[in-house]
Amino acid sequence: MHRFNAETWTFPQSPGAPLNSDQVYQIIVKYIENGTILPGSKLPPYRSVAELNDISRTTMSRIYKRLENNGWVVPVKGSGTYVSQSFPGYAFLYPLDRSIERLPIRLGNASGAEMHNDHPPSDFIMIGFETPSPHHLSQWLHHTQIAKHAQAYVNFKQMDRINAMTNVEFNAAILNYMNVSRNFMVKGDCLGVVLGRIESLQQIFKLLLNPLDKVVNTSPRDLMLRKLLKDCAAVSHHISSSNPGFIKELKKLLRHTTIKALYIKPQCSHLESYSMSENDCIELLELARKHQFYIIEEDDYHELWYEMKPFKPLICRNHAGHVIYCGALSLLTIYMQQTRIIVAPAEFISMMHRTRMYQSPFECTSTKHAITLMLNDNRLLTDIKKMQKEKKQHMFEAGMQLINAFGKAVNVVKPSAGLCYWLEFPDAKYLRDAILHLQSNNLKIPFHPGMNKPTFEERYVCFGFGTWDVMEVELPAKLMFEKLSSKYGLLQ
Repeated sequence: MHRFNAETWTFPQSPGAPLNSDQVYQIIVKYIENGTILPGSKLPPYRSVAELNDISRTTMSRIYKRLENNGWVVPVKGSGTYVSQSFPGYAFLYPLDRSIERLPIRLGNASGAEMHNDHPPSDFIMIGFETPSPHHLSQWLHHTQIAKHAQAYVNFKQMDRINAMTNVEFNAAILNYMNVSRNFMVKGDCLGVVLGRIESLQQIFKLLLNPLDKVVNTSPRDLMLRKLLKDCAAVSHHISSSNPGFIKELKKLLRHTTIKALYIKPQCSHLESYSMSENDCIELLELARKHQFYIIEEDDYHELWYEMKPFKPLICRNHAGHVIYCGALSLLTIYMQQTRIIVAPAEFISMMHRTRMYQSPFECTSTKHAITLMLNDNRLLTDIKKMQKEKKQHMFEAGMQLINAFGKAVNVVKPSAGLCYWLEFPDAKYLRDAILHLQSNNLKIPFHPGMNKPTFEERYVCFGFGTWDVMEVELPAKLMFEKLSSKYGLLQ
């Protein structure tokens, strides 16, 4: 069921001068060395390569065996032949600063400490959605593709189903995507895939943290994250990484406190709306090495980036094994949003596989097969580009509507990434009056069902424009402007 690029595997040759086995062998070796085929990627069946190049099947089988004997490829029983992750010259092509084998800090028992969590109470409400709507054109086409590809699952044989359940081809396709399209350049044993954000963070916290281990949480407004840290009995300290003095405040804490981990979203919309500077990223990694703590980097918005220069994730820097990366495969569909990619030292991924107790009941082998095909034929990238273009336009429209509604009365924070604006009201009474005014005009406010309802003590709004319809916002914006302008005179 594996697709491959026939053009790549049709080798150049002169008319009337067929390729010999040494030439074919050297071409495949060159493909591996120059990254045309990456470590962990699957080779086409030797019969298919033989047919494309008018070579006998016996000769092609011997070439594959020679590649195996010399360490270039490895056969996987019942699955196929894959590029080795330790082929000759691998260390030079894929430096160890990207693929880390051993954990730099041992995961022993925590010393006793007093339980203490300094997270502030919730001070915001969530309106709208921070994830894309499935009704936009690019996503509708994507769902059509999913449905079409999933039909192939009907004809799966038993071994095909087993391979789909064990994620062999799914993980290989994701590895190729992360290395080629996102420049991670890591080995397959440094990558894990878990379905569900809660489940993936639980896996990471379970392995990294012991009761009373100290953790710095830079996203205190993330209610689910706060609950997960509380459930594992970690001692949480709140330092907002969106503050200009974030690194200085962290250094101050580290002078008298030993921490086990720091959780951060370096490029974030929900729930902080900021992006770390290049200098802060470098300094944070230096602090992790000096003070021996792990950085848990969560990254969901890598597709929706609005700045000129793309952000380079911490995991793609020289981190010496101190970064554990966790991010969504894509925001295109709900299933891809919940497909969480974990990149970490190989030892950590191995521990994660050993301690994983069950397969998620929401895993769908036919959907994974469809996603695998879309990754292999680059259809995913096409749909992502369509979504990026559409959401950039929606961000502009949402920003104009918010500025028209509030003028100078409210601080409207434009995101560097993602699908949320942050609104900072000067006082809780302004937000309270705005909400009551809209409700008195029989306008329903789309409070996010997963977030807290207003208590009229909040002064921040996280405004998601993932599901965006400019017509829905025009009337509320007009009423908001009239109310705040007449009562407080802050909009002129």
